[in-house]
Amino acid sequence: MAFFTIEKRLRSDGTARYRCTVAVKQNGKYVHRENKTFSKNTLAKSWGAKRVAYIEEHGLPEPEKEMKEISVITVGDLLTQYENHPNITLGASKRSSLRTLGRSFLAEIKLTDLTAKHIIEHCQTRKSARTCAFHYLSGRIVFKCCA
Repeated sequence: MAFFTIEKRLRSDGTARYRCTVAVKQNGKYVHRENKTFSKNTLAKSWGAKRVAYIEEHGLPEPEKEMKEISVITVGDLLTQYENHPNITLGASKRSSLRTLGRSFLAEIKLTDLTAKHIIEHCQTRKSARTCAFHYLSGRIVFKCCA
């Protein structure tokens, strides 16, 4: 049985936001839960009612199906999707960094197989090539720039 609850939350500037949580319990345990935040209580109620009706009519989303779709996507595919997204504007530096990442060994790794070891190996490779690693990890400095 699916249900929804709405929680009023105040932002730091004092404006109210409404978080709607749709959940399904079986044998006293949560088997599914999803949240979405809205600016108006009526929008939250509407979304919650629609999601509950959808879940009760079609059943719970299948995590295995979602994992199958994700398991075939590589890092390179994800980078390409990001680069071509219509709502994202990239500067020359970030575009260059993304293309460099897209040509590296990381691009061929499936997202489900990606580990911290792969990222560390990539950073060490970039460091040994006498370049800066911070260009390649969303602006987070991993290693200091080599002089």
